[in-house]
Amino acid sequence: MLHYRGDHEAALRENERALACYEQSGSDRNVAITLRSMALIEIDLGRFDDAVARLERATASFSDLGLQMDRAMALNCLGEAHHRAGNYAAARRAHEQALVVSNDCGSRFEYARAQHGLGRVAKDQGRDTEAAGHWEEALKHYAALGAPEATQLAEDLTALQRTIIPPQRAGTPG
Repeated sequence: MLHYRGDHEAALRENERALACYEQSGSDRNVAITLRSMALIEIDLGRFDDAVARLERATASFSDLGLQMDRAMALNCLGEAHHRAGNYAAARRAHEQALVVSNDCGSRFEYARAQHGLGRVAKDQGRDTEAAGHWEEALKHYAALGAPEATQLAEDLTALQRTIIPPQRAGTPG
């Protein structure tokens, strides 16, 4: 809750305490979930290297535990961390892995997140047509799920499509 209120440092401290308890009790799933939560806070703080290290550890744990949806979530977070750090190749790899894992475990939401992330990476690399394709796929799934992400993504997609195919001027043959 502290993270969502913007008190990132306090949230990180709380998560560090929880992590220590989970590690001491041998609760591997809770350790991995807490690592993922801490990484999200670190992303917001711009501590991308720390976030990546935690997410790689969490992803490996989820894989070892057979928790594929949690693994897909962590891979999407890893993609975001790499993207925000400007490491587009690593971001793309993480989101592509998330696509496969989310598809295999049946998580439409994580599949949509992966497509959304791939679109952001493509857009930031100037590959607008590719970005639009990923965003169209993400939007289809977000909308079907009634996910709130659909609204902003639809606006972003419309704006992007206008740059790809500029609207025709009135009186100009199409």
